[in-house]
Amino acid sequence: MGAFDLDELVPRDAAWTSPRIFSDRDVFDAELERVFGRSWLFLGHESQAEAPGDFFLSRMGTESVIVTRANDGRLHAHLNVCRHRGMELCRADHGNAATFRCPYHRWVYGSDGRLLGVPGIATWYFNELDKAEWGLISVAQIDTYKGLVFATFDPDAPSLADELGEMAWYLDCLLDRSPAGTEAVGGVQKWIVDCNWKFPVEQQIGDNYHVAPTHASITKATIGFTPTQIDELMVDPHEFHPAPGTGLGAELLSPDALDHERMAGTLLHWGRPELARYLQEVDPSVRERLGPHRSRLRIIHAGVFPNLSLVPLFWTVRVTHPISPGRSEIWSWVIVERDAPEEAKQAIRQTYVLSFGPGGIFEQDDGEMWEHITRGAEGPQARKHPLNLSMGLGHDGDVAGFPGTAGVGATELNQRGYYRRWRETMAVGLDREVPVMVGAAP
Repeated sequence: MGAFDLDELVPRDAAWTSPRIFSDRDVFDAELERVFGRSWLFLGHESQAEAPGDFFLSRMGTESVIVTRANDGRLHAHLNVCRHRGMELCRADHGNAATFRCPYHRWVYGSDGRLLGVPGIATWYFNELDKAEWGLISVAQIDTYKGLVFATFDPDAPSLADELGEMAWYLDCLLDRSPAGTEAVGGVQKWIVDCNWKFPVEQQIGDNYHVAPTHASITKATIGFTPTQIDELMVDPHEFHPAPGTGLGAELLSPDALDHERMAGTLLHWGRPELARYLQEVDPSVRERLGPHRSRLRIIHAGVFPNLSLVPLFWTVRVTHPISPGRSEIWSWVIVERDAPEEAKQAIRQTYVLSFGPGGIFEQDDGEMWEHITRGAEGPQARKHPLNLSMGLGHDGDVAGFPGTAGVGATELNQRGYYRRWRETMAVGLDREVPVMVGAAP
């Protein structure tokens, strides 16, 4: 392995980043250990495993994990690896099973990860194999927040509640609109993008600066806005980029934003009267639950370090799983109120598919940009020169009624927070913060 100096990759104020963090194999390998090995990672939605025996496969970094609902009702998450020869234990995306049997040598595990059976344990192991010591490898912590399931490999990581902090106030705009809670509908959609895993989160943590140039044709066709009108929205004093914690952030429109109702209404309904009707019907109960201010916020998109993105305006939650420095896999869920009528759920799903599904008109624009940025970061000359993240630096502050620091209009406040958190996480556990020597002996 090579070596790198964190000060040469991201400065302490994160006013710029080196292209190496998107293209360097040594950086990527360090991320797998330090970022994905220590952070709280999103696994899926509780509705995917509601009954005892239910399970679904997920990912933590590049590693497959089995998420199960055990007979005692508790959620578990284990590496999808048999403890005998390392065979992938489960190859079904989801289902219900009392046990998991390895197809290689038939070691059998329970939904709680315990090793239950070993062929020939008396004859060939002479009853000397302690099954209690050879259960599946469990995550260190697993927890949920209003239906979202998270886990971490780090036993010393702060609690999930502490990790989310004030970000929960914003997440509730999607997750807490109904006392019935939420559910995921339509399964998990997955697709490959030839980009570094950080680019989708970097954008969706709060980047309205790209909307006018990247989505000009779409906004004109769907909303009727010209690029000039979209530019006006970007400098609207009622558009905020709150940062309720380092590496956490969102972009939202307040109820007083320019053409707020026109834009939000067009995007939310997209010509589906059943959806417009449902949103109007539940508006009084949502206002009572979230309050008159928060219930009318339009959170366009949000991000939670390291790889969770949300687009609440289109009811979607997604993660970007790393494959290599220049290749990622996006997994996406549609989140709806559990007590919504079926026609509204289907309309929401169809709106998502059209906009931010793998073939969605917004998603196609964004994916193309992420791929070309990744290509640009790979060049030996381009890697020598930093990328600018200084927009709004030194001009951010608090906004009344919104938890956390907030940038107004177009700003890169949240991107800087994200890469400060990246730098801090990459440096944890080292005797000194810089230089970071990847591959050095512990």
